[in-house]
Amino acid sequence: MSDGGRFNQRVECRIDASFTPGEEVHLLTQDAHGSRILNVRVYRVAPSAQGHVGYTRKGFYLTKDEAIALRDALNDLIADEAFEPFSMNEVKE
Repeated sequence: MSDGGRFNQRVECRIDASFTPGEEVHLLTQDAHGSRILNVRVYRVAPSAQGHVGYTRKGFYLTKDEAIALRDALNDLIADEAFEPFSMNEVKE
């Protein structure tokens, strides 16, 4: 999906943020700063108190090397059997 804007932005992935209802994490790519970069943004699905729906100010850009470093760090963390900051059985909704 492209927004047709000047940076040729595409939504590559949407991730439901289960601990922040009404928000999704969007992974986008776009042409900027002379290369294709990753844009990680928070998208508000449910209206805020002011009625805003859409991208929030939360987000950041990553180069390909930074995205690879983030991927590797997440893979290492998830693969670590000692990583269990909370038990899913303890989560109350």
